[in-house]
Amino acid sequence: MATTEIVLNGASIKLQPQPRPVFMNLAATIIKSMYDAPNFGAIISGLLADGLEKKVEQDNPLFQAALWLMHEMGVREFRIDVEAKRMEVDRQLSQEERERDTSDPYTKGNIATGRAVIASVANLRNRTFALNGTIVQVRLQEKTLMEEHVQAVVKSRGVNEDLYSAAMRGLVGRVMEGLPAEDPKVQCAILLLSDLGVRGMRVVKEEERVNVSIEGLNENDAMAAAFLQGAETEQIHQARDRIRNLHKALMNRAQAAAAKAAGTSAPAAAPAPQTVSAAIKRRRR
Repeated sequence: MATTEIVLNGASIKLQPQPRPVFMNLAATIIKSMYDAPNFGAIISGLLADGLEKKVEQDNPLFQAALWLMHEMGVREFRIDVEAKRMEVDRQLSQEERERDTSDPYTKGNIATGRAVIASVANLRNRTFALNGTIVQVRLQEKTLMEEHVQAVVKSRGVNEDLYSAAMRGLVGRVMEGLPAEDPKVQCAILLLSDLGVRGMRVVKEEERVNVSIEGLNENDAMAAAFLQGAETEQIHQARDRIRNLHKALMNRAQAAAAKAAGTSAPAAAPAPQTVSAAIKRRRR
């Protein structure tokens, strides 16, 4: 197996694969600061600067994990000013070079080199959700409030009802209460749907019913959430497959509705994946 190295402050350091718990601890540290820091490099360089200041060994697991994340971001040679906790990159792969590697970040090998952490945390930081056409930033919520919402959604599930429908109903309830998108209760409902891979919803009240549409799915959101919640590789891929199956079901429903509207049983033209929208009608209680 080829040796992977990175150059820090002029010294070449051999990178060694690390167990998942080490990367998960590092991910938790990054997540705490990710909304305030300008980028992940700033957070990681601060952690590395602390390690250099304390003179930790180069094979220290957390130090190695931080170096792996720099490597996975395309950095090959860099310097850190320990006192200022500032980083300067001397050599980095271009965006084109990085995009050549299209391997799955959630394989066991890529989990052991930090790629899964970078993919998941970057996904979490940049996630958005479209609620009735308005783009909302998806943000982590206070743990107790989020747990209460998830428990309420799970408890509300009907017999054989999928979690997507129950989670959608949870958001519909908040919208019908007139709560704004920035309300923590709405944010919890949005975060749960986002973790399930739903990128947008439209909620329209019409007389005696509420029309609810899923407007956008993203399997990367579901996979990132599964990884950060501790899922194993097989379970992460199952989260991806659930999104693909949901997308297929929505496409079939949209085609059937289009064919019915056209007065024919012939298959209708498939809508673009990013615009798939299938209304779920729910009567007021």
